[in-house]
Parts: sequence; structure tokens; C-alpha cells
Amino acid sequence: MFIVKAGDVKMLRDPFLHFPRATLCVLLAACGISVWMANLEVDTEMDDLLSGDQRNLQSYETAQEVLGETIPIAVSLDCGEVYSPAGLELIREMTWELGKVPGAVTEVTNVQGQVFSVTNVHSLVTAQRPVRQGFGLAWENIVPFRLDAADMSDLRHWSQDHPYARNILVAENGRHTVILANYTRPLVTPEEQAVFDQEIGAVLEQFRQRGHSVNAIGLPLIEHEIRTAVKADAVRFVPTALGLLLVVLAFTFRRTPRLMVYVLANQVMGLVLLPALYQLSGLQLNIFTVLLVPLLSAVHLTLLTHVATSFQRAWLAGEEAMVAVNSMGREVLRASGFAALTTITGLLALQASDVEQLREFGVLGASGIAMLFGLTFGPGLAWLPVLFSKRSSDDVAAPEHHSESNRFDWSGWADRVQAMRQPMAVLLVLSGVLMVVGLSQVRTDVRAVEFLNRASPTRVMIEEMDDAYGGINVVQVQVDSGMTNGLNNPYFLQYLDSIHQMAARKPGVTAVYSYTQLMAAINEVWEGGREGTFRLPENPLMTALFSGLVASQKEQLPFLTMLCDTNFQTAQLTLRTRDMPSSEYLEILEQVETEARMAAPTNVTVSAENGIRSILEADQRIVRSQRRSVGWAVGVIGVILAVLWRSVGLAFLALAVNLLPVGMIISLQGFAGVPLNSITIMVAAIALGVAVDDTIHFITHWRDKRRTGSSPTEATRSALRVKGRPIVATTIILAGMMMVFWMSVFPPVVHFGLLLAVGLAGALLATLVLLPVLLGRKSISNAGR
Repeated sequence: MFIVKAGDVKMLRDPFLHFPRATLCVLLAACGISVWMANLEVDTEMDDLLSGDQRNLQSYETAQEVLGETIPIAVSLDCGEVYSPAGLELIREMTWELGKVPGAVTEVTNVQGQVFSVTNVHSLVTAQRPVRQGFGLAWENIVPFRLDAADMSDLRHWSQDHPYARNILVAENGRHTVILANYTRPLVTPEEQAVFDQEIGAVLEQFRQRGHSVNAIGLPLIEHEIRTAVKADAVRFVPTALGLLLVVLAFTFRRTPRLMVYVLANQVMGLVLLPALYQLSGLQLNIFTVLLVPLLSAVHLTLLTHVATSFQRAWLAGEEAMVAVNSMGREVLRASGFAALTTITGLLALQASDVEQLREFGVLGASGIAMLFGLTFGPGLAWLPVLFSKRSSDDVAAPEHHSESNRFDWSGWADRVQAMRQPMAVLLVLSGVLMVVGLSQVRTDVRAVEFLNRASPTRVMIEEMDDAYGGINVVQVQVDSGMTNGLNNPYFLQYLDSIHQMAARKPGVTAVYSYTQLMAAINEVWEGGREGTFRLPENPLMTALFSGLVASQKEQLPFLTMLCDTNFQTAQLTLRTRDMPSSEYLEILEQVETEARMAAPTNVTVSAENGIRSILEADQRIVRSQRRSVGWAVGVIGVILAVLWRSVGLAFLALAVNLLPVGMIISLQGFAGVPLNSITIMVAAIALGVAVDDTIHFITHWRDKRRTGSSPTEATRSALRVKGRPIVATTIILAGMMMVFWMSVFPPVVHFGLLLAVGLAGALLATLVLLPVLLGRKSISNAGR
């Protein structure tokens, strides 16, 4: 066990080093158990994808409420021209083929006890419309068996021009049509969803091969796509990270090849043990936690690099293996321990986030860092006495002036940067101005579609629905009449109709659905479809009759729950829009709410609070989460550093130096147009926790030298000479590992890797340029005593 005492680190009664082969046998057995118990599930719940997108989450929940237990699949088919014999025949074929997929047919028993099959695939050719039958309503197919020109015109009126059907089954362009298939079959497990995806894909492929554009969307399809993408990301991440690891090891430890084996063995064991950590935590892989694989691997590699370079220096100086391990412990254990602690702090700072998935990411990441630190400075050290039990002919002491640490003139570097104080001060001021400008341009974008790449089938379908069908954003304004059955009061209906028309005139609103539309549609049917009869009934007796018809036709009106409550007291004014910035979306809602309240009769209340609050909260909690996580990270890391160095001044200096690259990350987001979302908000806190590691190693060595009597300049030169190479190597490792994220199919993950790599590069510059200058000042230097 490592014992820290009086500023020294010694290896005393360490069972891992005294029994290295037994330790390695236990480690290998643990790795085998980890592989055996690894049964990682990829979590593709829609809650993860919609964790920040309150608009689409609300639309999704509304659709789920209307559709109930069935699994809906929406298919958009480009017919060329819907209102043509060929177009209608194509829709019939698609409807028939989707009906062949298992689960589309259900058995229904009628009142006479007869059992018959019903195909739950709905399209233009199966849709029905109401017709008057005495004092009631009957339903007939909207597409008759035979169509003439008049029938085709009537079909267009009911399916495209009619206010109640616009953009529901047929798009405005008359080319696209939606086919909705509802399936009643188990589609929960990954295996069930994979089979279902293949079945739906086979149906769509038949039409694609004939030259038709066809896309589909549905919960099982989305979850299967995300699960496949997450697994593909993980498969790409691991070999790429290992390949990068081999390149770095070959360059860094080419003089001591056995250290390559040591680092590689520990890295592989760390990766193998991670699934056991996931399993024990009860958490699953998702688009958030998959980021931890290369991130933890990179942090682990930096720890191993510091250990290996320090051991290499002692070994090449002629020390025996156990003595070299002890020298390594004195040099890097304390700094590495506090560096790991700051990284853990940066991850745990995500507990301040309002997004549950980020909190899980932080806990799992912090647990992973603790495990890898324990592995590195615990049983993982057992590789060293085994690999270095004997010296080879290449293991000779290198003269100081030929050592690898001095191939670069670090002392000269220290002198040069200290001589450039004034130019650097000007550069810092200019950088600060650029940061302020960049920060002012940072925007939030929590839309779920932005989590998917442009080739994603789900994103293609969402964008097609948004472009051709008038959008997928649905929000409701509640209008409470103040009494049971108050919706059917003629005066209230007139008021509701007026705000319906007002909302429909708002720019950006593509459709409005309300209870008054339903009553107007029944009135049109009642009047034989004559022009100008799509309006509210003028006779109160007819209003009462129509309300009774609505109550009796609930089975034919599954969307009724979107228009009103079961007591017919509160109406839901449902607004539909295309995708737009949240500020414009909020402006529409607030205008509708304000104007509706001003015109409201006595005892009628209007509220868009749920929609407004959810949208505001979606944007505000992203900003709030970042502010909280960075604030907690800065505060806790500052305390840790003050305890480590027993100096508030040095802690403040370290934070100031590393907050510069964090500010650079956020400003880069603004300049590059990378939005804040539930993944990119993690970058700042994580970057601070990881980037400060190099500063800790540098200042710790500098402070130790100052305490032995070295001048500030001499201590700075020594810190650069001893720590410069490992700091550069670890930053290259970290930034390189972040580049692994560029291979992801999820755009926010790509942005995460890009921003973190830039931040780490900035932290390297700050450590190697600013620290030598600042540590030479007397006011700071005195803190090193």
C-alpha cells in the first residue's frame, strides 16, 4: 500500500508487489469474470432521445395517449400524384403489404358473438367519412369503389382541402400520403424489435426498388436504430482507441519496450473490467454513457503514462525494479491522486444538472475513474516487477545531457516564455475579447432531431413530415368553460371558434384543431356538404343534437381526447407548427394565450402554461445545468488544490489558467454554431476536471523544488524538464482519444469530442506558456514556500 508521510511516498508491505504473479492471476480471473457477467443492454428509451426536447416529447406523449396500447408505425409514401388511379392503386398495395406484417390483424367479436378479423392499417383508401342517416350519422369509405372526375374532386376536398383533414393523410403538395399501421404484438426486447425492423424494411424495400420514395417512423424502429448506432459506435471506439494507444506507446516508450507491455496490459484490463462496473451499477449503455468508453480509457492512459515515464526514468538511471517503483511513487502518486480527484469532481459536478441522464453519466464516470486509479496504483503495478525482474543490454543509464527529457530544450523554453510577458498580456486581452463575443453567440438547441445524423432514417422521416405535412410540433392551449358540458354552450362555441380563427392566422401555424371544427364538420355533413356550411350550427337545438352525436360516436373519433376532456368542460386548442427556434415558438403561444384571455367571457379561463413552461424549461435548464456544473466543479476543485498545496494563491492560479481553455470551448461553440444541448453541456465541467491534471503535476513538482531551496526560475525549469514531456504526451493521448468521438453517428457526440479536444489543447498551451510566466512572479512564487 502507498503511504503518504511527511511529503514522501514509500512502498510498505504491498501485497501486490510482494506477490506479483499471484496478483496477476487474480486480476486475470477478475477480467474473465467481468467478460462472463457482461450482459450490457443498450438503453434506447425515447426518454433518452427526448430528454431535452420538450416540444417533441409533448407531441410524443400526446400521440401515445391517443393511440393507447397499440404500436403505431407511420409510413410516408411519395405517389407522384395521390389523386390519380395509379396513385390510389399504389396506396392500396402499400396498405395491403403492411397488413401482412404480423400483428396488424386482430380478432374482434361482435354483439352476435361472431368473430372476424380486422386489419389495423389505415390510409386514404381505407379512411371513412361521416354521412347523414336520418337523425344520426353513418360512415362510408372516402374512396368509392369506382371514381369519376366528380368523385376525385370530392376526395380531394375531404382529404386535402378540408380544414379538419389538412396535412393528416395527404400532404399539401398532393404527392405524399401517410399510411398508419397499428400493431398489437410484443415489441419490447431488442430481438423482437430487430425482427420487426427487418419485416417493415422488407415491405418498404419492395416499393423502393420500383423507384418510389418511402420512409417510416415508429417507436420500435427508432429504438432499434439508436441501439444499432450505439453498438456500432462502441465497436468503432474500442479498436480505434487501441490503435491510437499502440501508436502513442511505440513513440513514448520505444527505449523501454517492456513498458509498452505494462501500459497495454493495464489498459486492456481496464477496458475489460468496465462492463462489470456497468453491470454492478445497474446502468445501461445509451447515447450518453457510451461516451465513457474512450473518455475513461484516455484518462486511464494518462495515469499509466505518468507512472511509466517516471518508472522509466528511474530504471534507466540504474535503479532496481522495486526501488524504481518506490521512486515513481514519490514523484507521481500524490499529484496523480489529486488529479484523479479533480477529474472525479468534474464528473460529479454533473449531479447539479437537471437532466437525469447526465447525472447517471457523472456517477458512472466518477466510479470508473476511481476504479481505474485503484487498478493503476494497486494490482496493476504487479506487472512491473514481473516484466523488469532482469535487465537487458538496452537498459543502461543514459547520460543526463542525452536523456529523452532533454532532447527538447525545456530550460530555454522557460526563459523564452518568461521574456514574452508583454506580448502574452496583449494576446490574453485579445483572447478575452474574442471569448466575450463568442459567448454572446452561444445558443441552445434541444431538438431531438439534432441528435441524429442527416442520413438517419428517423431524421429523414421527421424532416419529411416537417416539410411536406406541416410539421410535427404539437402544443395545446387549454380553454376551460367553467362547467360540465360547457363546451356545448353556443356562446362558448362562438368564443372558441373566434380564438381558433385567430390562432390559425398566426404566421408559422400550419394547422389548428379544436372542438368547434368537429361541430362545424358535422354541420357540413348535416347540410349535405353544401358550400359555406362548414360552420357552427346557428340553431341551439342543432348544437344539442350534434353534441349528442359526438358522445355516441366516440369509437369513431379516437382523436376526441385531443380536443376536449371527458366531461366536455375543457377544450384543447391544438396548434401545429413546423420546426422553428424556441423563441419564435414561444412568441406564438404567448400571443395566442394573451389574445384569448382578453376576449374570454366571464368564468372562462385560458392557459398555455404547460406548453410555455415546458419549452422555457427545456432551454433554461440546459443553461442552468451548465452554470451549476461548472460552478460546483470550480468550487470543489479549488478547495482540493488549496488542500494539496496548502496555498489559496496557487489554487487560484491553477483555476485561472484552466478556466481560460474552458472559456475558449464555450466561445468556440458560439463561433462554430455548435448548440448547447444535453450532451455538449457536459464539456465545460469535464474539461476543467481533466485539464487541471497537467497543472497539478506541474505545480506540485515546482512547489517541491521550491521547498528544497530552488529559485522560482530554477523550479520552473525543473518542472518543465521533468514534467514537460509527460504533460505533452498525456495531452496528445487525451486529445487523440477525443478524436475517436468524431467517428460517431450522433452529431452531439462528434461536437463533444471536438470541443473537448480543443479545450485540452488550450489547457496544454496554458500550462506550458502561462504557468512558467506566472510562477516566476514574486507574489506567486512566495506561495511555493
